[in-house]
Amino acid sequence: MNFDRLRQLLIQKAIEGKLIPSNSKKHSITKQDGVPSAIPQNWQWVSLSNISQRIHYGFTASATSSGTYHLLRITDIKESGVDWSSVPYCQIAEEDAKKFNLSEGDIVIARTGGTIGKSFLIQNKDCSSVFASYLIRVIPDANLVFPEFLIKFMESPTYWSQLSKASRGTGQPNVNTKSLGALLVPLPPIEEQRRIVARLNELLSVIKQAEDAYTDLQSLGKTLRERILQKAIEGKLVPQLDEESAVEQIGEAPAETPFAIPHKWRWEYLQTVSTIVAGQSPKGESLNEASEGMEFHQGKTDFSDRIIGVSKKFTTEPMKIAAANSVLMSVRAPVGDVNLTDRQLCIGRGLFSVLPQENIDLEFLFAYLQTTKKHLESLATGTTFKAINGKVVRQIAIPVPPLAEQHRIVAKLNELLPLIDQMTAV
Repeated sequence: MNFDRLRQLLIQKAIEGKLIPSNSKKHSITKQDGVPSAIPQNWQWVSLSNISQRIHYGFTASATSSGTYHLLRITDIKESGVDWSSVPYCQIAEEDAKKFNLSEGDIVIARTGGTIGKSFLIQNKDCSSVFASYLIRVIPDANLVFPEFLIKFMESPTYWSQLSKASRGTGQPNVNTKSLGALLVPLPPIEEQRRIVARLNELLSVIKQAEDAYTDLQSLGKTLRERILQKAIEGKLVPQLDEESAVEQIGEAPAETPFAIPHKWRWEYLQTVSTIVAGQSPKGESLNEASEGMEFHQGKTDFSDRIIGVSKKFTTEPMKIAAANSVLMSVRAPVGDVNLTDRQLCIGRGLFSVLPQENIDLEFLFAYLQTTKKHLESLATGTTFKAINGKVVRQIAIPVPPLAEQHRIVAKLNELLPLIDQMTAV
């Protein structure tokens, strides 16, 4: 669910006069030449400079740990607002402080860099502060525009579209006071601005509640999935049957195991019950994007919830091949993510493939390896990026139930996990 997109659509409707009914008889939507969009007849398009008392750059100074005035910078403005207690101070003369002192209702806008155009409305400020030179301040004319309406406009697609055209600079885009002042703003009567903001805040609050509920639901779904998988590989998801024989120990039992298992199960090393292939990248000149040769995967880029997606790279000289119906494991940046492959693939150094032997159900193996990510991450080494080596993969301890029980566990997982997916799907 794209809640940001939903917010954008709602704000756009608000600044086009389509959110609330107007008290004016002249509220039909009309489109004029040379303006971004149609607006009601009793609205008008105005430049930002015409509804502002002043638009100007901030104060140039170095941040200090103490002082009388806080120095608000671009980096201090977060999605959640400004934590004024963490904003540094600056040394500034009282004469300059009067010029750059921030007041309630001011709007500051980032004028350069990756956050160009990002705006913030000064509200509920309980400290003395000025704004830094990489910000532009807009002081709205309170007789013409309600500051909260203006800040909502600065979150709309219409604002961002105009700003994109107004920004200049090759290496680092920026916007100046002149181009910012030339931006067109749709202006309703001021009382209508207030009603629009009130209604918009109500609806945005509902969206936020829905977003929070969705996030909670996704978190709950993830937790349920993890618990069900854990119960499955501990032998607690389906009953053990008396008629099923105990598993025969094939290789040496691992010295350390993460949990207790039913008495008919056995612990084995992964290398004992599967064929493991460590990935190796083919020669660079053999790689192509013309679908010639064998499909090549370097890491988990194309991983999905289950079956790995199709790569855009192919090789005519495959080095290491993952067999069809095997598990692929990411072993470097990130570590421990797994996917299935339903076809032969060439794999690079970021992947290992694990092909189960006849006594191991592929789906059971896949389910178990999904539960080992945190453990494998704890064993990863490296500074530039974290990785695990072949020894770690080969010595993963795996619980082995009777094959018939593995099939029953898989059947139960295939029954329960889709229910969780349905519950969390929106």
